[in-house]
Amino acid sequence: MAIVAVLLGAYAHTRPEPAGPDGPPSADRYRAARIWGPALLVAVVSLFWAVSAYAGIVGRGRAEETTATVADGFPAVVVFSKQDLLITGGGSCVSVVAEKDSPYHYRYAGLRLFHVSGDRLFHVSGDRLFLVPRHWAPWDGTLYVLREGDPGLRVEYVSGLTYRAKECQEALSKP
Repeated sequence: MAIVAVLLGAYAHTRPEPAGPDGPPSADRYRAARIWGPALLVAVVSLFWAVSAYAGIVGRGRAEETTATVADGFPAVVVFSKQDLLITGGGSCVSVVAEKDSPYHYRYAGLRLFHVSGDRLFHVSGDRLFLVPRHWAPWDGTLYVLREGDPGLRVEYVSGLTYRAKECQEALSKP
């Protein structure tokens, strides 16, 4: 509304005078530029401010929605790794794989699939997994990025409320 008011005020101060008996109206271009320049600057700054405020409102709403649905709405993930990935906290849990013949030494549970990167235009599978712990929040949490297809990793996607209830109770031993 402020943008419209500023622009209408600028127009009102610079509109041409009606033609008199002497011919066409005289145009004071310098005066018009002094009025329209700041008016357009205020309009552009106000427009950017309004877009920024709208984006902030939408972003905070989506962050709240995401926070509320991470634990139960995002797919559960279990990661097996040859190396310690140092994934800790936020409801995630790590255990050492005790089986002798296993190529993996660490098991990470309590993780949720946040996003998979990829090129949807060319239908290329994503090569990066973005994982968050199950008690993640945007203002206090860690986002873990893993490369899908890394030979030292195995990623399992798990579903069901039964698994979610006991996902960190299956830890064999703490490293």
